[in-house]
Amino acid sequence: QAKYPNAFLAMAGLSAGSGHLVNYLGKESVRSPVGAGLSLCPAYDIEKAFVSLADRFPVVNRVIVRAMKAAWLEGNEDVLKQRDPEALKACQNAKTMFEIFGAATPFSGFKD
Repeated sequence: QAKYPNAFLAMAGLSAGSGHLVNYLGKESVRSPVGAGLSLCPAYDIEKAFVSLADRFPVVNRVIVRAMKAAWLEGNEDVLKQRDPEALKACQNAKTMFEIFGAATPFSGFKD
């Protein structure tokens, strides 16, 4: 904005990012420098979206869950185990994205 103070600023959020965009615009409202927001493909019922993914596209679900475990669990087992050993075990045993997100909730500081 310093370089282009009169430039129009717009944001777009895709899929889960659309939720972040709507959340940001809702919280910041008129304080935001954003003049327009575009929410593309929001999953209004995230539970239904993840369960549906596992049911309709099981191979895709397995690939994503494997990647999630590699990115979030592998190499972090000691820290996660100290925080909540039951949650770590549930994450390791999760078969769907919905299950892994639910199992990981205690790591956020919330029980549910």
